[in-house]
Amino acid sequence: MSNFNRTGLLVARILLVLVFLLAGLNKLMNYGATADDIAAHGVPLAAVATPLAILFELGGAILVVIGYRTREAALALILFTVLATLFYHRFWEMSGQEQVINMIMFLKNLGLIGGLMMLWHLGPGELSLDAKKAAASA
Repeated sequence: MSNFNRTGLLVARILLVLVFLLAGLNKLMNYGATADDIAAHGVPLAAVATPLAILFELGGAILVVIGYRTREAALALILFTVLATLFYHRFWEMSGQEQVINMIMFLKNLGLIGGLMMLWHLGPGELSLDAKKAAASA
């Protein structure tokens, strides 16, 4: 694989999960408001869901960036994104500008899920801890 392709896959992984990393940091820095928002959106067990959301977003993003247990991290982020999308972006229940914005967010999340599905299927590439581990055991 060329250096461009190797580096490109690393950059793609970073770009794919940047939104999760920043959202997770924001949730952590604004924990109380995050817990209130999660409860307001009808997420069951908001007190449990809040730390789990932070763990999934930050933990999943970090694992994808370093390329460690990448496929499992991608699956965890897929699960998180599906649940978050269904609780937060129910555009079919909205109208006007709120509906348009949430439809765009819904579709953006579908795109993220698609990218994460590719990552799960193809793996992280050569510039990853998963690849180093596989090479060491070969």
